[in-house]
This record gives sequence, structure tokens and C-alpha cells, in this order.
Amino acid sequence: MKKPERPFKNIQEFRKHMLRFNFGLFFKKNLKLFPCVECGGQGRIYDPNDAPDIIEGNKMRNRIKCPICEGERTMSPKSFRFEYAVWIQEWKDKMVKYKKFQLILKSAKKKIIAAGLTRAEKKAIGL
Repeated sequence: MKKPERPFKNIQEFRKHMLRFNFGLFFKKNLKLFPCVECGGQGRIYDPNDAPDIIEGNKMRNRIKCPICEGERTMSPKSFRFEYAVWIQEWKDKMVKYKKFQLILKSAKKKIIAAGLTRAEKKAIGL
């Protein structure tokens, strides 16, 4: 199991991450505006009922207005902070699972070592 990486150091880093989806300078000029998390500040998303083409991918896929921002491309700072808090909480939940997995792994290794395996057996299982 791979250790989960912290998504963002702070809310400004989260905002910068969301700005990478927006190709214009709309949000970079006005720091009071926050890009919509769902559409990345584009105002449109791919229609979830329209599956991507096998060959073309999303090229011919229909786009609809973003249901979160309703095509406005922005969201309130309060909503943006909430989304950031959700991302951090998901990361914390993954870290708890990771730490539990590591504890189980350590105890299993101790039991195997205590069992008195030969050098070749230890090498075979990666100890």
C-alpha cells in the first residue's frame, strides 16, 4: 500500500491547483474570486450521461452547464473552503488506513522473524 500524499499545504495551494485548469487570466487578476471546484473554472463539464467515444475519447462528447456554479465559473469563498476541508479530511482518512496497514505489516514481520525462518526463506518473502 502506497503512502497517501498530502494534497495541498494550504488553501492558496489548493486555489493554485484549481487555477491550472483555467487557461485565461480571469481568476489570476482578481484574487477575491474562487474557481468552481467541479468544473475547474470553465463553467461547463462533460455530460455524465454521454459516455466518451472509444476512439475519439472526449472530443465529440457533449458538455453541459456546471451544476455547482451554473456556468458562472466561480464559487463563494465559504464553499471553496468547505471543498478544501473535504479534500483534507479524505487525506486524513487514507492516512489512518495506511497507518493501520503498516502496524499489521510490522506485527506480521515480527511473527515471521520469531518463527525462525532460514536465510533463504526470509529472502524469498522480502525480509
